[in-house]
Amino acid sequence: MENNLHESVRNIFLQHFKEAPDVIVKAPGRINLIGEHTDYNLGYCLPAAIDRHIVFGLSLNDTKDAHVFAVDVNEDAVFSVEQLSRGSKLWVDYIKGVLLELEKRGAKLSGFNCVFKGNIPIGSGLSSSAALDCGFIKSLATLFNIEVSRWDIVNISNKSNNSFLDIQSGILDQFSSVFGKANHCMILDCQSRDYAYHSLQVKPYRLALINSNVKHENLTSGYNDRPAECKEL
Repeated sequence: MENNLHESVRNIFLQHFKEAPDVIVKAPGRINLIGEHTDYNLGYCLPAAIDRHIVFGLSLNDTKDAHVFAVDVNEDAVFSVEQLSRGSKLWVDYIKGVLLELEKRGAKLSGFNCVFKGNIPIGSGLSSSAALDCGFIKSLATLFNIEVSRWDIVNISNKSNNSFLDIQSGILDQFSSVFGKANHCMILDCQSRDYAYHSLQVKPYRLALINSNVKHENLTSGYNDRPAECKEL
């Protein structure tokens, strides 16, 4: 499945931009076993990355414009990397927020082409948005030779969410996507940021992810009310 996703992104990029991508990067979604809403309260959580991903293909285009094609929603976006402001499409704003944070950190960005596609169900609580952010940050860092650590990726995404998108989230989702390890969960102290891996061998049992058909959207679900309510306690 993973190789098929890589190949699909490569082929769609070739069809869309008439050239192969220079960079291909993937980022996983996540589950959280213990510790919902504890990350922005600086508590503990027990997440794990899953075998569902978003894959990105990027190349430079010798302009000042970003040309981005989101395969899963069949939408294109074109905007200047020098004029980044909120728009009407949330997925585009995730992209713009990341670019703005990188520029604030001194990154010199120019125009690029991008195609991304995933198999993480959107709005399912599996952090497709964190995979979008973190995979895109790593893609840009590779394309523009920007030095970023794994914690830098977490911080850039979290700052973009908090300040540009006004989503008052913690670091759980980004941490899970960036630090995830096959067949392991991670205990994370969100205050000290200490973490440890633990083998997650559950056979003969299985962890079941159940589709409730209720879409999750941070900006409209009341999510931003939770941090304020916690501070009142």
